[in-house]
Amino acid sequence: MNRVSAYLMLLAGWFAISQLASAQVVFNDIRGLDVDDNTVITLDDQLITPPQLQEIIGLGYKGRFRVANDVNATVSTGTLTELHLIIDYKGPVTATNPLTVMDQGVLVTGDTVLANLTDPATLQIGDEVSISGIIAADGTLQAGRLEKESTPLSQWKIRGYLTGIDNPPGTVQMGALTIGTSGVSVVDCPASLLVGQFVEITGSPDVNYQPGGTWQTASQLSCQAPDVDQDPDGDVPALVEGMVEAIIDFSSFRMNELTVVIDPNTRFDNGEAEHVDIGTRLEVQGILDSDNGILTAGIIRFLDVRIKAKGVVTPAAIVPGQSIQLFGLVFKITPQTRDDEGILANGLTADRQVEVRGFVDDNGTLYALRVRDRGNPNLQHSDLRGPVTMEASPMLNIQGVSVDTTNSQFMVGDLLVTAAEFFDLVQIGSQVEVDDAAFDPVTGQFSGGLIELHEVEEEDVPDSAPDDPVNKGVSTKEIIGLGFTGGRGVATVTRTDNIIYRASFD
Repeated sequence: MNRVSAYLMLLAGWFAISQLASAQVVFNDIRGLDVDDNTVITLDDQLITPPQLQEIIGLGYKGRFRVANDVNATVSTGTLTELHLIIDYKGPVTATNPLTVMDQGVLVTGDTVLANLTDPATLQIGDEVSISGIIAADGTLQAGRLEKESTPLSQWKIRGYLTGIDNPPGTVQMGALTIGTSGVSVVDCPASLLVGQFVEITGSPDVNYQPGGTWQTASQLSCQAPDVDQDPDGDVPALVEGMVEAIIDFSSFRMNELTVVIDPNTRFDNGEAEHVDIGTRLEVQGILDSDNGILTAGIIRFLDVRIKAKGVVTPAAIVPGQSIQLFGLVFKITPQTRDDEGILANGLTADRQVEVRGFVDDNGTLYALRVRDRGNPNLQHSDLRGPVTMEASPMLNIQGVSVDTTNSQFMVGDLLVTAAEFFDLVQIGSQVEVDDAAFDPVTGQFSGGLIELHEVEEEDVPDSAPDDPVNKGVSTKEIIGLGFTGGRGVATVTRTDNIIYRASFD
């Protein structure tokens, strides 16, 4: 090797290292954590390189991660030591409307990353897919990424909570899926399996499997913590994305088998404490006592834009099992929708006052997460909360619904303000709620009531949030050496920043 060749090889090696040292993985759009040569990255338990991570089209994977001791208290800076991209379901489509995979309900929204697929409506029963997302306590899933497999899968896989054991004998159940346990090895589990345990089940494809039947070729069942690394390590900064499993009391709830504690210092972003409900998808950033599974929340961020509506619903406004309409807004039913009173399942026989809580995706599609009967119909006591889509005093649109504020009162935070002060602060995307107003079904317009501005800005982000799209991911470690042994968490990977071409000679 001549001197010039050796120099070029050395320079190429330096350039690759400099690229990698400044690369980042971005979680939930706002938190960029660095990747270096020592970062261990896996996809479905298989090692991959940082450039391979960059090549994955669209991302959308759920990522369980650890951060080195340069992590700050808000998990917005630091160097990843481990990143494990998780696939939750690998197997056949078992129904298409609504979508189920291996007999598990799957919600695909406009925020879901699609791979090898442009429209989930084109999926057919028997198509094999891989899905990564957030699993609800009932085993249903909100997909962050849905990939249609171009070649037959060599392994099927499902992760979630056991819902039945030995009923019938020699089987376990996960949601609507029955799995035969003959010949299945059980790993990292107690002596007896229990309903509610979080498990991963893998095995070869079953050519005889039919929707609603029994998967007979599973080979391994392993008990796991649901997504969050729960190795005991004292107090550590943590970032946890998941769905609320249970409400404990006014100041705590369960998520990913952690107890989340709300204290006087907890802040809420893109929603309020009253919106914390079973099935709500949240990002909680705080300090995790990893010895006892208690996460003290610093910020609770609602990852979906919240919608709440209460008003008169007619029998014709409900398509049982599919949708409910209120104020001209059509809310789709999801696998996670709570319908305790059977309104969506059975419909109505007469007009009722109904409350719908849900969210809107990036495409403007509305989804109902909870529907409740609120008594006799009363058009004079109607409510609506959502993002502002138009504002020109005295008129306001909330998710496209018109509001005449001429005779309304206004509130920002805990303070009553004038109409002029309100309209000086409100902007497109602000979260606004109209309470106890009149709704005219002929004009489709609200009037009067109390109008409250919840969010002046669209969202709060860490000071070090990566920019996008030019020179994105640039951040400065503002708080280093706080005595933490490291950080950990689980969240959706929404971007990788310049893992290959980040550095330059300029």
